[in-house]
Amino acid sequence: MARNKKGRKEKRKVYILVEGETEQKYFDFLRQKLRLSNVKIRTLILNNSGRTWIDKAKRLLQNDPKLSRDKQTDVFVVFDKDEITVEELKAMFSKAVKENFTIGFSNITL
Repeated sequence: MARNKKGRKEKRKVYILVEGETEQKYFDFLRQKLRLSNVKIRTLILNNSGRTWIDKAKRLLQNDPKLSRDKQTDVFVVFDKDEITVEELKAMFSKAVKENFTIGFSNITL
């Protein structure tokens, strides 16, 4: 892990970009329950972006200086599959791989 100026190890950063408040509360609860104090987790809401999730996540990370990203940063984009087609999911996965994002979704009925 990278070290900061005082010689201490930097905390691993995890950004979890979610669909809404319910998902945000769920991941915040998990972080507290699992006592992940050695990991800096930031849960952000993307407000029902649907098929443009990956593009919106990319823009959010590029445009917000508070969301700096380095080799110690993992980005997860989590959403409900709902009405998204298999072809659209494939396109989203392809974009996610290019951006080094990990996708998670519920409702796996294809």
